[in-house]
Amino acid sequence: MENSQTGHVLELLTTEPGMQVYSANNITGSQVNAAGAVIKPREAPALETHNFPDSPNKAAFPDTILRPDATFRSTTLLRFS
Repeated sequence: MENSQTGHVLELLTTEPGMQVYSANNITGSQVNAAGAVIKPREAPALETHNFPDSPNKAAFPDTILRPDATFRSTTLLRFS
């Protein structure tokens, strides 16, 4: 992802097959950030890497069942330049 105005680049690498993007379109103006400033719509996007929704019910999707003796590990890297 590159910002055409600033040239800033975000590269996201993950071991997960899917990603959910939350755009903050429904921000109402009552939420504030850590500095106390009001958050505006589309000003607070979130990228959440994970498996595909409904994977347990779709044979073509990767297995998502975590057995009691198993360990879940996932890695997501964000690179900014």
